[in-house]
Amino acid sequence: MISTINSVGAQAINMQAAQRAQSHQEMFTKTDTNEDGYIDQQELEEMFANAPEPPAHGMQGMQGPPPARPAPPDASQMINQFDQDGDGQMNLDELKNMGDFLRAQMDAMAATNIYSLMSDDTSSTLTASLIDTTG
Repeated sequence: MISTINSVGAQAINMQAAQRAQSHQEMFTKTDTNEDGYIDQQELEEMFANAPEPPAHGMQGMQGPPPARPAPPDASQMINQFDQDGDGQMNLDELKNMGDFLRAQMDAMAATNIYSLMSDDTSSTLTASLIDTTG
């Protein structure tokens, strides 16, 4: 039984990894507008400028406006941070690493925003009564 659960879990993880890889490849192809196999600073700036609006928090019962859209990252800084081979542009692996980093930052921001919306006092203490949706 446990080996079946582990097998199903491993298959799900492999499927997610394959979907992420395909997503990274699609993002790279779409961003590489001059089709030279690299993302330069101008292409990265265009990608950031054309990024979709993040979804609103969408949680029932949440008060207040949705979180503000963060300023786009600085393309030059992102290239400096993730350009592992030092050629001044990004290949697919470098873009994937940057995407994973930015996704983790956005997840952390979303968690912080949800936490602050749920806390109705100034102590920033999340209590069971704030989470309870039955009452």
